[in-house]
Amino acid sequence: MRDRALSKHAEPGRVGRVFILSSALLAAILILHGAFDAPRPSFIEALPTGVLRVGIDASNPPFAFAGSEGYAGLEIDLSQMLADGLGAPLQLVGLGYDGLYDALSADRVDVIIAATPIDLNRSRTISASPPYFNAGLMLIADHPLRSMEDLPGQTLAFEYGSVAHAVALEWLRRVASYGLLPQETPDAALDTLRTGTAEAALVDAVSARLYLRNSGGWHPHAVYVTDVLYAAISRIDRPDVSWYVAEGISSLLRDGEIEALISKWL
Repeated sequence: MRDRALSKHAEPGRVGRVFILSSALLAAILILHGAFDAPRPSFIEALPTGVLRVGIDASNPPFAFAGSEGYAGLEIDLSQMLADGLGAPLQLVGLGYDGLYDALSADRVDVIIAATPIDLNRSRTISASPPYFNAGLMLIADHPLRSMEDLPGQTLAFEYGSVAHAVALEWLRRVASYGLLPQETPDAALDTLRTGTAEAALVDAVSARLYLRNSGGWHPHAVYVTDVLYAAISRIDRPDVSWYVAEGISSLLRDGEIEALISKWL
């Protein structure tokens, strides 16, 4: 029976061709598995200037604002903790909210940390870290409510003309009727709940947390109805910077540092 291996009568040069093809295939497999990947540069090396330049919006307390001793706020502390954790000097770059993405594109900043929601429409140009805060709408009541579907027969307070107003009207078309109680501000909506004029309130998470912070021990039930996820935003064509920023935010989340910041400021 003929040996299945290459015989001594094989065509001249065939062994060499087989070896070359096998080597090329092995190289391709190793590349796909990262065996030949260049080592990732350090974070300092990945930064164009060797400094972490963070774009902020200092007109948005308690996330960022200009105090008597400079910038302060949740995102200022977060930026410093991120820079410290990654071993880089920090430079805060004050920008208007409308100019944040332009500054990122123009290489004036390396990352935006400015109450910026994750925007899937920009996924081809930007990279988002894991979210550090959810600023979505919260349904708040003195009794447990799992969702807007539990509202029929009750009265819902919200800020007139706000996103909460639009969501309240949208859900009114989906479920059985419930009462609408528009108010001038989110705080006023929560006041109606606290005094018993309304059975529930729909307000954004920032307003809810600030109100509850000063409520003197009132602890109602709260559940998210929508998500508005704030993340650190970097350029997708700077993958090393994006990777380090995402890892830095992830580490702060795991260690409870970001939750402590939120409790400090909100």
